[in-house]
Amino acid sequence: MGRFEFPRVDLGIAIEVARAVLEVGGTPKLSTIAAFLKMEESGGGFRVKVTAAKSFGLIDGREAVQVTENGRKILRPISDDERQMALKEALLTPPLYNKLISRYANGSLPDKEILKNILVREYGVPDKSVVQIVGNFIRSVEFYNQQYGTPLEAASRATPEEPTALATVESADGNAIRIFMPGLDDALIRIETEEDWEVVESIIKSMKRKWKKRKEGEAS
Repeated sequence: MGRFEFPRVDLGIAIEVARAVLEVGGTPKLSTIAAFLKMEESGGGFRVKVTAAKSFGLIDGREAVQVTENGRKILRPISDDERQMALKEALLTPPLYNKLISRYANGSLPDKEILKNILVREYGVPDKSVVQIVGNFIRSVEFYNQQYGTPLEAASRATPEEPTALATVESADGNAIRIFMPGLDDALIRIETEEDWEVVESIIKSMKRKWKKRKEGEAS
């Protein structure tokens, strides 16, 4: 995977895995967590989520897992300041994310195409994975920004006119799916394995939760 390992889902999805571990309680086996999330333990999508939760420092363990101290600070904070610091620590835990955030801490992220080129040329990210990695990174930063506004004030450049649909799906060559929702970054997922379909399903579920939360806020 080049010089850096990287999460294959975003921070928001990884936190949901840690939340499941916390709600089950104790040090549950992965099979128990998979059942709680209504996923197959042997499925690629479940393994991807668990690996990402570990990459963000939210859970640890192998066949049996537990929520880390930092994960507990995010899910069971005793103050908003504690949660903010813990969330920032999680965002900075993956080495690749740490490098990028440190690099652009005093400004906004570059254009996506430039960011993709930087990842490939300077950080050894494979071409076939770079679009997905950029999407997960930007969604993770925005997950933090939507609540606290830092460490990056502008994670992406929004277009002046955005579509109003929940999600639009495009496929140029039959091997990739682009998902877009207003107010969130778009994701282009290259479909090569069944595991990639499970990642697509996870992203759509996460986007739906954010959409519902935003609609509830507009109605109140």
